[in-house]
Amino acid sequence: MYLLSALTLLATIFSAIYLSSTATTTTLPTLSTLITLLPSWIHTSPPLPTSVPGYWNTYGYLFNITVGTPPQTLTVLSDWAWMSLFARSGRCLNTHDPALCVAPGQTFYNETASTSYSPTALPQLQWPTNLFCPQFTVDYISDTICLTPSLCTPPSTTFQASHFPFSGDWIPIQPFTGIFGMAPVIPGLNQTFHPVFYQAWKAGRTASAQIGWNACADLPSRTPCLDGDAKFVFGGSDTSLYDEEQMEWYPTVAPTWLGQEMYAPIQPPIYNFWSARWTGGWIVTAEGGWSRDYAVRFPAGALVRGEEGRSMPFDYPGPDITSEEGKGDGEGEGEWITPLAVLDDDSEGLGVPVTANSYDEMIRLTDAVQASPEIAAAIMAQGTSSPTGSHTGEWYLVECARAESLPSLVYELDHRVNYTVRPEAYVQEIVGEGVEGLCYLNLNVWKHSITGNGDATLISLGLGFLKGLYVVLDYERVAFGLAPLRGVDRGEV
Repeated sequence: MYLLSALTLLATIFSAIYLSSTATTTTLPTLSTLITLLPSWIHTSPPLPTSVPGYWNTYGYLFNITVGTPPQTLTVLSDWAWMSLFARSGRCLNTHDPALCVAPGQTFYNETASTSYSPTALPQLQWPTNLFCPQFTVDYISDTICLTPSLCTPPSTTFQASHFPFSGDWIPIQPFTGIFGMAPVIPGLNQTFHPVFYQAWKAGRTASAQIGWNACADLPSRTPCLDGDAKFVFGGSDTSLYDEEQMEWYPTVAPTWLGQEMYAPIQPPIYNFWSARWTGGWIVTAEGGWSRDYAVRFPAGALVRGEEGRSMPFDYPGPDITSEEGKGDGEGEGEWITPLAVLDDDSEGLGVPVTANSYDEMIRLTDAVQASPEIAAAIMAQGTSSPTGSHTGEWYLVECARAESLPSLVYELDHRVNYTVRPEAYVQEIVGEGVEGLCYLNLNVWKHSITGNGDATLISLGLGFLKGLYVVLDYERVAFGLAPLRGVDRGEV
């Protein structure tokens, strides 16, 4: 067998030399040329992890990819909570007409300019409500996608192309061409829920099933982020930035009710998020006093929503999570459910997560005063808080100089590790004239998850929580890992 393989290899090489020499009589084929002509089984070197910098803008982290043949450069928005790659296209109103479907100045993917594009048999999907635009409609198409020059997917890679039921001038021009979804693929999900990276891994194009991520907000320089604001490692992680022994893994918990609590109820439902059980949430004062636990289990009835989306009130505050009654998680009637913590890397996750009840307690403990309508408008305009997680539009002010004396917030996931968030993470400076020295409590109360009693069915773990951690998203384990960033003092209490 080995002799036959060797003879086949020699025949391939001689054939490559002959074919190359017939093309030109003056230049012998180079070694690199010969290698490209060899059969694919000769290429035994495994793919290596590849890194790209992410640059923060109003919506989240942006980076560039290419799509199609020849490659078209697309700037995409990272979104750990979206199911696929979404790209603006020249489609709308049942036609392909960029002049009609794309506003002047908006970049888009042009399928007619790609020789590797092909349609798919996957169904068109539409979400009546979506953070991007109403009647969010997509077709599924396929093409080759390169995250970096060394990491490209097969032309059969599927993704979403916009096909809105209105012309392109209805949508404001965005600084990105698409959304690079990185949601987990949980059992039971079909091909419409397969992110590009997941497909690349399944095709053997990546070194592993992992995506590593870190922000540089709390690091002394942006060098570990390739001079960006964050760094994505596709096919691995940067172990120079964390201790592998300190990496804690959390299997993804994604019950069907998660979608309606993360967003308003939508169809088709989306509930595949990187999430874990939130089993502890405390406020710890500078003097060392601990509050009650705000990670309160709730009955299944709390998931029944009223006209304004708020859950129905209930009287019993929930069983002790250490008791036998409180150990199981269920969705049936009469069962008590542990709230979830969901990773969110974009602007929706800005601010430090709290419940409505713990927000009120933070106001009391910090002696914060309510912002005037003018200052509240300035806060919203500066883009440092979650547009969804703002606490009914009310903001509270503290003096920036008091930050070190204010409480910390402690989070426990899955009855295991405690993560401390120092006050510097939520004491946010206000930018503008006449507000020098003033900060506000940048706390994120996820409005879709507020129970009738002021607790929460979930919290959103965004940049305020994650910037001191290294994050690994693992598609093979369907789990995410968290480890402290080297050189960052999280001030554990």
